[in-house]
Amino acid sequence: RGDLNVTGVSPRVMHFGGHGVNNGILMEDNEGRRYIPTAEEFIATLRECRQVCPGIECIFLNSCNTFTLAKGISRDLPDVIVISWASKVSDQAASCFAAGFYSYLGAQCRRGNRKGSLVEAFRAGEAEFYRKYLAGDPDQPLPLPLNVQGPCAKGHGVLQILPRLRHYSEGERS
Repeated sequence: RGDLNVTGVSPRVMHFGGHGVNNGILMEDNEGRRYIPTAEEFIATLRECRQVCPGIECIFLNSCNTFTLAKGISRDLPDVIVISWASKVSDQAASCFAAGFYSYLGAQCRRGNRKGSLVEAFRAGEAEFYRKYLAGDPDQPLPLPLNVQGPCAKGHGVLQILPRLRHYSEGERS
Protein backbone atom coordinates (compact mmCIF):
# COMPACT_ATOMS: atom_id res chain seq x y z
CA ARG A 1 0.00 0.00 0.00
CA GLY A 2 2.84 2.38 0.68
CA ASP A 3 2.82 5.81 2.24
CA LEU A 4 -0.33 7.90 1.79
CA ASN A 5 1.28 11.11 3.11
CA VAL A 6 0.58 13.51 0.24
CA THR A 7 0.44 16.86 2.03
CA GLY A 8 -0.04 19.82 -0.29
CA VAL A 9 -1.13 17.98 -3.43
CA SER A 10 -4.58 17.60 -4.92
CA PRO A 11 -4.35 15.21 -7.88
CA ARG A 12 -7.23 14.66 -10.29
CA VAL A 13 -5.74 11.56 -11.91
CA MET A 14 -4.34 8.47 -10.21
CA HIS A 15 -2.06 6.73 -12.71
CA PHE A 16 -0.92 3.12 -12.54
CA GLY A 17 1.64 1.95 -15.06
CA GLY A 18 3.35 -1.39 -15.22
CA HIS A 19 2.55 -4.94 -16.12
CA GLY A 20 -1.06 -6.06 -16.26
CA VAL A 21 -1.36 -9.71 -15.24
CA ASN A 22 -4.52 -11.85 -14.93
CA ASN A 23 -6.81 -8.80 -15.01
CA GLY A 24 -4.75 -7.14 -12.27
CA ILE A 25 -1.59 -5.08 -11.99
CA LEU A 26 1.73 -6.49 -10.84
CA MET A 27 2.75 -4.51 -7.75
CA GLU A 28 5.71 -4.41 -5.40
CA ASP A 29 5.49 -4.20 -1.62
CA ASN A 30 7.80 -2.13 0.61
CA GLU A 31 10.32 -4.99 0.73
CA GLY A 32 10.45 -5.28 -3.07
CA ARG A 33 8.38 -8.47 -3.29
CA ARG A 34 6.09 -8.71 -6.29
CA TYR A 35 2.43 -9.57 -5.94
CA ILE A 36 -0.88 -9.13 -7.75
CA PRO A 37 -3.57 -7.70 -5.46
CA THR A 38 -7.08 -9.00 -5.89
CA ALA A 39 -9.56 -6.58 -7.41
CA GLU A 40 -11.09 -6.12 -3.96
CA GLU A 41 -7.71 -5.27 -2.40
CA PHE A 42 -6.88 -2.88 -5.23
CA ILE A 43 -10.24 -1.10 -4.97
CA ALA A 44 -9.95 -0.88 -1.16
CA THR A 45 -6.58 0.83 -1.63
CA LEU A 46 -8.16 3.26 -4.11
CA ARG A 47 -10.85 4.08 -1.56
CA GLU A 48 -8.13 4.81 1.03
CA CYS A 49 -6.31 7.04 -1.43
CA ARG A 50 -9.49 8.94 -2.22
CA GLN A 51 -10.02 9.63 1.50
CA VAL A 52 -6.62 11.33 1.55
CA CYS A 53 -7.02 12.92 -1.92
CA PRO A 54 -10.78 13.39 -2.45
CA GLY A 55 -10.25 15.33 -5.69
CA ILE A 56 -9.27 12.21 -7.66
CA GLU A 57 -11.64 12.08 -10.63
CA CYS A 58 -9.89 9.55 -12.87
CA ILE A 59 -8.15 6.21 -12.37
CA PHE A 60 -5.76 5.52 -15.27
CA LEU A 61 -4.68 1.86 -15.57
CA ASN A 62 -1.92 2.11 -18.16
CA SER A 63 -1.23 -1.64 -18.20
CA CYS A 64 -2.13 -4.60 -20.39
CA ASN A 65 -5.49 -6.34 -19.96
CA THR A 66 -6.88 -4.15 -17.18
CA PHE A 67 -10.41 -3.69 -18.52
CA THR A 68 -11.96 -6.26 -16.14
CA LEU A 69 -10.34 -4.49 -13.19
CA ALA A 70 -11.53 -1.15 -14.62
CA LYS A 71 -15.13 -2.40 -14.71
CA GLY A 72 -14.87 -3.38 -11.03
CA ILE A 73 -13.47 0.03 -10.13
CA SER A 74 -16.21 1.78 -12.10
CA ARG A 75 -18.87 -0.29 -10.34
CA ASP A 76 -17.45 0.35 -6.84
CA LEU A 77 -16.36 3.97 -7.39
CA PRO A 78 -19.10 5.23 -9.71
CA ASP A 79 -18.08 8.90 -9.54
CA VAL A 80 -14.69 8.40 -11.25
CA ILE A 81 -13.69 7.97 -14.87
CA VAL A 82 -11.60 4.84 -15.46
CA ILE A 83 -9.20 4.47 -18.39
CA SER A 84 -7.72 1.06 -19.20
CA TRP A 85 -6.48 -1.26 -21.92
CA ALA A 86 -8.70 -4.18 -23.01
CA SER A 87 -5.75 -5.98 -24.63
CA LYS A 88 -2.01 -6.22 -24.52
CA VAL A 89 -0.28 -2.92 -25.26
CA SER A 90 3.34 -2.17 -26.02
CA ASP A 91 5.22 0.16 -23.68
CA GLN A 92 5.71 2.62 -26.55
CA ALA A 93 2.01 2.68 -27.47
CA ALA A 94 0.95 3.06 -23.82
CA SER A 95 3.45 5.91 -23.38
CA CYS A 96 2.23 7.56 -26.58
CA PHE A 97 -1.38 7.59 -25.35
CA ALA A 98 -0.31 8.88 -21.91
CA ALA A 99 1.74 11.68 -23.50
CA GLY A 100 -1.28 12.88 -25.48
CA PHE A 101 -3.57 12.59 -22.44
CA TYR A 102 -1.28 14.54 -20.09
CA SER A 103 -0.23 17.06 -22.75
CA TYR A 104 -3.88 18.05 -23.13
CA LEU A 105 -4.34 18.44 -19.36
CA GLY A 106 -1.08 20.39 -19.09
CA ALA A 107 -2.12 22.74 -21.89
CA GLN A 108 -5.44 23.33 -20.12
CA CYS A 109 -3.60 24.15 -16.86
CA ARG A 110 -1.33 26.62 -18.67
CA ARG A 111 -4.50 28.35 -19.91
CA GLY A 112 -5.72 28.59 -16.32
CA ASN A 113 -8.22 25.75 -16.68
CA ARG A 114 -7.16 23.27 -13.99
CA LYS A 115 -10.43 21.39 -14.53
CA GLY A 116 -9.85 20.59 -18.22
CA SER A 117 -12.14 17.83 -19.46
CA LEU A 118 -10.83 14.36 -18.73
CA VAL A 119 -12.90 12.99 -21.62
CA GLU A 120 -11.28 15.51 -23.97
CA ALA A 121 -7.88 14.51 -22.53
CA PHE A 122 -8.76 10.89 -23.34
CA ARG A 123 -9.64 11.91 -26.90
CA ALA A 124 -6.35 13.81 -27.23
CA GLY A 125 -4.45 10.74 -26.01
CA GLU A 126 -6.41 8.56 -28.40
CA ALA A 127 -5.63 10.89 -31.31
CA GLU A 128 -1.92 10.77 -30.45
CA PHE A 129 -2.08 6.98 -30.25
CA TYR A 130 -3.88 6.68 -33.62
CA ARG A 131 -1.33 8.97 -35.31
CA LYS A 132 1.38 6.38 -34.67
CA TYR A 133 -0.29 3.04 -34.00
CA LEU A 134 -3.06 0.75 -35.19
CA ALA A 135 -5.82 0.00 -32.74
CA GLY A 136 -6.44 -3.67 -32.14
CA ASP A 137 -5.40 -6.63 -30.04
CA PRO A 138 -1.70 -7.38 -30.69
CA ASP A 139 -2.50 -11.10 -30.50
CA GLN A 140 -5.01 -10.91 -33.36
CA PRO A 141 -4.08 -10.10 -36.98
CA LEU A 142 -5.86 -7.13 -38.49
CA PRO A 143 -7.41 -7.61 -41.93
CA LEU A 144 -5.75 -5.54 -44.63
CA PRO A 145 -7.58 -4.11 -47.63
CA LEU A 146 -7.77 -6.56 -50.54
CA ASN A 147 -5.36 -4.49 -52.64
CA VAL A 148 -2.54 -4.76 -50.06
CA GLN A 149 -0.10 -7.66 -50.29
CA GLY A 150 1.85 -9.19 -47.42
CA PRO A 151 1.20 -10.40 -43.88
CA CYS A 152 -1.56 -8.95 -41.78
CA ALA A 153 -0.64 -5.99 -39.63
CA LYS A 154 -0.77 -6.25 -35.86
CA GLY A 155 -2.70 -3.92 -33.60
CA HIS A 156 -0.99 -2.09 -30.77
CA GLY A 157 -3.75 -2.05 -28.14
CA VAL A 158 -7.44 -1.50 -27.47
CA LEU A 159 -8.22 1.51 -25.25
CA GLN A 160 -11.30 1.74 -23.06
CA ILE A 161 -12.83 4.60 -21.10
CA LEU A 162 -15.56 4.05 -18.55
CA PRO A 163 -17.41 7.29 -17.81
CA ARG A 164 -18.69 8.30 -14.41
CA LEU A 165 -21.72 6.24 -13.53
CA ARG A 166 -22.82 8.81 -10.99
CA HIS A 167 -22.14 12.53 -10.69
CA TYR A 168 -21.78 13.99 -7.22
CA SER A 169 -22.29 17.57 -6.21
CA GLU A 170 -19.38 19.17 -4.32
CA GLY A 171 -21.14 18.99 -0.95
CA GLU A 172 -22.14 15.36 -1.40
CA ARG A 173 -18.63 13.92 -1.84
CA SER A 174 -16.98 12.61 1.27
